[in-house]
Amino acid sequence: MIAYKLDNKGDRILVDGVFQTVSGKGCVAQRLNNAIKWHENTWFLNTEKGFPWLDFLQSKNNNFKILNSYITEILNSDPEVLRVNFVNSIYNNGERKLQIDFSVSTVYGKIEREIGI
Repeated sequence: MIAYKLDNKGDRILVDGVFQTVSGKGCVAQRLNNAIKWHENTWFLNTEKGFPWLDFLQSKNNNFKILNSYITEILNSDPEVLRVNFVNSIYNNGERKLQIDFSVSTVYGKIEREIGI
């Protein structure tokens, strides 16, 4: 599979007037990153797509077991993911930041990522 390569802000990368692309393992990694970070109600064609990050992070009773289960479901939904090896999420109350670590086995090999939300 091939896709436009995105920068850290989610914008397409343009070099000398040509949009850059990504394929293989990099494409899967980018797709998984985007799927996890997707906020609910942000896509007008499907407002139910995505995770209610703001609601979850503002709640005092966060259940990280449920969150990790949801992230595992997202990762398993990708057609090129063969197996989810692990998912772990850690919330830093002081900085009000969530870190999600995961590892998956794909048709292109193993992918490990740390994502901050």
